[in-house]
Amino acid sequence: MGRERGIGLWLLALAMGAGAGPASAHPHIFADTRIAFLRDAEGDVTALRVRWHYDAFTSLTLWDILDLDPERDGILDAEDFAKVAEGETDWPEGYTGDLHLSDGPGFARPVDAEAGEEDERIWVSFTLPFEAPRDAGALMVEVYDPIYYYAYTVEAEAPEGCTAEVLRPDLDDAAEELRLRLAALSREEVPDDPNVGAAFAETVVLTCD
Repeated sequence: MGRERGIGLWLLALAMGAGAGPASAHPHIFADTRIAFLRDAEGDVTALRVRWHYDAFTSLTLWDILDLDPERDGILDAEDFAKVAEGETDWPEGYTGDLHLSDGPGFARPVDAEAGEEDERIWVSFTLPFEAPRDAGALMVEVYDPIYYYAYTVEAEAPEGCTAEVLRPDLDDAAEELRLRLAALSREEVPDDPNVGAAFAETVVLTCD
């Protein structure tokens, strides 16, 4: 299947033994995503604060795969959320959380991870530092999973003195046809194009004075 972070592999393992279900087609995992930009005293951008809020099916899958709520009282506690936060930020080498930069210093490892639950859906948030501070004059971050296993709907928060605009993909007839072809893939199948998700990228553009 290529690259996925923790929950993708957990969901695949469950799906292969569970038959058809809500995650039967690409994409399999949906995350409402919030990105905030962090600046230093000089005004440079030093990190992103990222929050993933998973869909209901994925959240329920996490309960099963991670054996959350061992007391079976229907309530997740700090230990449960620590499991989620650790698993979702223990990334393989070279993975950057499906956040893509066109040039300049890249990302370091995620830090300060935490998790919780809202609207009966699990969320994870973390700080993703840059390897070196970035000029805040104009910064663009694309959000997409190359193989479209994950689908992201993005919101952005700008620091004082800046604006953050989210550019949605312009899906023409060809893109809609591609989406239908991807939806026909089984959980075990990988798209022929290893970067097919770029067609559905949402792009955050930060502009500062």
